[in-house]
Amino acid sequence: MEPAEYPPEAATLVDVLRADQALIGKLFQQYRDAAKDSELERQELAHTICAAVTYHRKAEREILYPEIRRASAILASALEYADLEVSRCIADVRANSANNRRRGLALMRLYDLSQRGMQTHESIVFPFVQWRLPAASMPRLATECARCLARLRHAEGRAANLETFAPHALGAP
Repeated sequence: MEPAEYPPEAATLVDVLRADQALIGKLFQQYRDAAKDSELERQELAHTICAAVTYHRKAEREILYPEIRRASAILASALEYADLEVSRCIADVRANSANNRRRGLALMRLYDLSQRGMQTHESIVFPFVQWRLPAASMPRLATECARCLARLRHAEGRAANLETFAPHALGAP
């Protein structure tokens, strides 16, 4: 689906980010479910997870954080600081891509950070966004975020690899 078709008109920025987070969660589940003897599959999934998390974070930094910064520089700074730990963790996963045990440990840490980030978003960031940002701007921000995610995936030449987590529809399971 082309970025212009996604998201549906009624979608908000929060809807797009939630959908992308849910799909990243599915990638982690695929990694856990991958056969232990399928090292190549697990390496590819680890690469895809790192790319998905990186794209998600970059879209947040380009679309969400500037909007939050206008309303609360403190919250935006806290989010950017938390983002640094995720960057370090992704670097660990990539540095240990050939070492199954170390890669697995780094991915577990990345999963924990992702879960903590989703909890923070659900309990603090999303309510803040819905309370402080104009409702009329939400569809525009949703479209910008979806286009940013699509652009990042395409620019990296991984669109085919990330097909499994590309959010084609917000309501998709």
